[in-house]
Amino acid sequence: MNLTSKSLEIASEFARVRRLRYALDMTLGNGRDTLALARMVEPGGAVFSFDVQAAALENSRNLILKEAGEDLLEKCRMFLASHEMYAKFIPENIVDKISVAFFNLGWLPGSDKSVITELKSTAEALRSLRGLFVRRARAGEDSLLNVLSYRGHKGAAQEFEFVEEFFNSLEEGGTDLTGVAVSRFGDFENPESPVLFSARFFPEGRGDI
Repeated sequence: MNLTSKSLEIASEFARVRRLRYALDMTLGNGRDTLALARMVEPGGAVFSFDVQAAALENSRNLILKEAGEDLLEKCRMFLASHEMYAKFIPENIVDKISVAFFNLGWLPGSDKSVITELKSTAEALRSLRGLFVRRARAGEDSLLNVLSYRGHKGAAQEFEFVEEFFNSLEEGGTDLTGVAVSRFGDFENPESPVLFSARFFPEGRGDI
């Protein structure tokens, strides 16, 4: 199973039945997730994307221009910043309207693998989004959080363990949670294969539809 494609498939399904105006790509990489999300958001919407490497922004801009042109590029707001800083770059009146967030943890494809996502920033970003999406559920709105976590490279084990525990805690629920449904995809018999974690947040009592 191609987990990147699966993540986009889940988001596409979400966008078909729920309003998708604003999305986050928390690990821009070479821009393929941002490109796909930009095609899903409504007219006038936007995808806010973050990466700590300038090459990611340049590669992504070139990809989007080549495959979709200037009109779609206008929907893509790309920032040279770590993903836990996302709220500092997005207008306050828009943050609570974000309904989809993607993470593709690991390294920039085709680059030096010594630059990887870090546990501290990933944990901070995920905890912030948990709060945002719980608030949205309480307000009657749906949200989707997808995290593709790689675990075969040096430094990945602790980050993967945190992500796994984070989604386990969502599934188990808590006093501040509304409705949430968690799915996992991957080769679970291979300890080095990536895993896609997906959580849908929805108003309590309505069910995940």
